[in-house]
Amino acid sequence: MSEFMIEVNGGATVRLPTGGKYCPQDMLVTGKGGDTEAAYNEGYEMGAKEGAEVGYAKGEQEGYEKGYADGEVAGEKNGALQYSFSVRFADLNLFGKKEIEIYVPNIVSAAQMFSTPVANTTVEHITVIGGTEPTLTNANQMFNMNWIGGPLKHITLDIDFSKVTNTYLMFSNHSATVTIDGKPLNFSSATETVTFYHLSRLEYVRFAPGTMEQSLNMSACAKLTYDSIQSVIDGLKDLTGASAKTLTFHANVGAKLTQAQKDAISAKNWTLVY
Repeated sequence: MSEFMIEVNGGATVRLPTGGKYCPQDMLVTGKGGDTEAAYNEGYEMGAKEGAEVGYAKGEQEGYEKGYADGEVAGEKNGALQYSFSVRFADLNLFGKKEIEIYVPNIVSAAQMFSTPVANTTVEHITVIGGTEPTLTNANQMFNMNWIGGPLKHITLDIDFSKVTNTYLMFSNHSATVTIDGKPLNFSSATETVTFYHLSRLEYVRFAPGTMEQSLNMSACAKLTYDSIQSVIDGLKDLTGASAKTLTFHANVGAKLTQAQKDAISAKNWTLVY
């Protein structure tokens, strides 16, 4: 059988003379491929439908992710910042552990955070880690442990205290503590005397320079190193022209003060007692 090639323009009709030879009648062939407008419309409708489905799915996912992120930030600002934390060593089942680390990025109240230890705990080192922004305002009895002679030797405070107003008995009743390190202590917002009760073995502590505005009582701290003593003095705010405050050292520390240190205390309008 011979082969024929038939070319039909889009929208045109060609009659094939097949009647009586191969078929009962002639065949009609109509071309559609060249109808560019129809093809465009068909393609557009298909593309629009698929694009809408893909676009919706993508938009839904992006909207969810953005909404989740915004909700998380709002939750931190409106809810999590009200978080407070306190620990009972027995409840946390910390028997036998020598070191613990607590992460509190949005803490506002640390009132009595570590004020209820048990007699047979073995914890020697506590680390408290805050967030990048200062949120803590209440440190009332934060380390008032009723733990005279207990094992706690080392407190690391990687947390900003610059907004803390309540410092009542913040450090008290854990006479084994030798070191308080981490971020230098900043009590620029404190509204009362800052006191280190019964920390008779404390040697190392650091204060943020020029931030202490309230009276400071370290009369129990008999073993402060020279560098720690100097950090205390550097931490005093210059109160010239304001009401004088009192710095109280242990007699042993007072005996180690140089005349230059005494003069520096006096020059900042602080009253030295030991």
